Amino acid sequence: MSANNRSNSLLYLENVSTWKVGLDRITSGSWEFRREKSDSVRPSLWLRFCRTYYSWMKSPFSTGHTALCSRDLRRGRVREPSLLVSTCSRERHPSIGAGLRNVGNTCFLNSVLQCLTYTPPLVNYMMTLEHSTTCVESGFCMMRIIQNHIDEVFINAGGAIVPTGVLRELNTIAEHFCFGNQEDAHEFLRYTVNAMQNSCSSAVQLDSDKPETSSIHQIFGGCLRSRVNCLNCNATSDNFEPFLDIALDIEGVSSVSKALERFVTPEELSGENAYRCSNCNNMVTATKCLSVHQESNVLTIALKRFHYDGTKITRKVKYPENLDLRPFMSESEGEPLGYKLYAVLVHQGRKSCVGHYYCYVKASDSKWYHMDDEKVSISDIETVLKQEAYVLFYIKSTDERTGPELQRHVAEIADSLISSSSEETVAVNGPRNDRSQPKSRKRLRSHEQKSRKKERERGEREKKQKRERKERKREIEKERKREERKRKRESKRASACCTWASVAATQCVRVRLPYPMRGTHNIRSFQVK
Repeated sequence: MSANNRSNSLLYLENVSTWKVGLDRITSGSWEFRREKSDSVRPSLWLRFCRTYYSWMKSPFSTGHTALCSRDLRRGRVREPSLLVSTCSRERHPSIGAGLRNVGNTCFLNSVLQCLTYTPPLVNYMMTLEHSTTCVESGFCMMRIIQNHIDEVFINAGGAIVPTGVLRELNTIAEHFCFGNQEDAHEFLRYTVNAMQNSCSSAVQLDSDKPETSSIHQIFGGCLRSRVNCLNCNATSDNFEPFLDIALDIEGVSSVSKALERFVTPEELSGENAYRCSNCNNMVTATKCLSVHQESNVLTIALKRFHYDGTKITRKVKYPENLDLRPFMSESEGEPLGYKLYAVLVHQGRKSCVGHYYCYVKASDSKWYHMDDEKVSISDIETVLKQEAYVLFYIKSTDERTGPELQRHVAEIADSLISSSSEETVAVNGPRNDRSQPKSRKRLRSHEQKSRKKERERGEREKKQKRERKERKREIEKERKREERKRKRESKRASACCTWASVAATQCVRVRLPYPMRGTHNIRSFQVK
């Protein structure tokens, strides 16, 4: 087998298992339990999400898999990709689905549903039909409702639908939700995700004490660590709490990164909030620090824009397209933990009970779309990053290679395999002629130069990120010391304030004037009876 065929065969073997699983789901006969009209949709939806896995097979550098593929075709193990593409029209199901009609203050619901519809891990899980086969609920099941809603969105691509399935169960999702009222979008998102998690828990036998075992928690969930450090004996106590989203205070901050820094800044527990240390067995001063202990695959960040009285914080808070969560983890040292923005939910208005909700989502064609109820229009990342965001949706960037990114990644792997295979062929068999040897050496040198360049760039990035983390820690420490000095000054001023003495025989009150004034004065104040 030639070096070209060897490299492409390796690529084929790495991807054929995923391809076969999807093809088996499409060609199997276990589709009778699904709703009408969905038979012709699910194969196309699945192919649209994984088309990058077989599109590279049809490219010029993938001819090496022909022998293996033709043998599997003859034995009936797989079907030819071109036949599957012809039976499932992509034009009928474009990358963007239908808009959602507003039937009376339902913009909050429409925006949340659109963000969930374009959450890749959630849609991929729906595609596996795992929940449909294991669900035993005969009544309300939020997972089944969302699954049917996603079907309807892509069936009616190019049009607009009413999310009747969700509206019908609005009062079941949350008892205080009432049709026709403007509700809070983040609150509706929390209740919806919790209802989906409860549906997953009832579908399969899970540990009731560990909700993070559900599929929904594996998509949206993570874990926070709360560490309390006793300043008297230096004993530490850790508590761990699962989360489905993170709510950040934005008072006095200009960016999401600054809000996250405040989120993980240590808080002093003293006075009335003193901490009872189990080691000292006494009420002592301590520090409490939050950090992300286990990251989530989908990171949902809610910005606290509303006060208890319903008024809104309208300040602009910058948020990045690419977010590094590593500095805010319990283990802050290590490789960057990258997240990529894929949806933004926006509130327009000055109060929570009034205004309008809309969102921006990133579809599978890597383009941004503005979803405003039934109106769907194309947008761009510059417009998205200028919005007055309320809820941000990030996805872990390690698994975000789709479309052109995946094809470039596969091409890089193919080039490296071809180069290494050419080197092995020359070393074992020797050069075939004088012309082929300089070409292979030139290609090898070029590949080595590119590798060294990438290593240098990676090292520079790591050094830069390490410096930024150190500077961020230094700033946090300076802020902590500044707050500590401020508290000491205030306590000193409070101790020097006015203190009353007992009433003297002269029936006067002796008063010390507030700091920094000096001296005492007799003031005739009241008659003692």
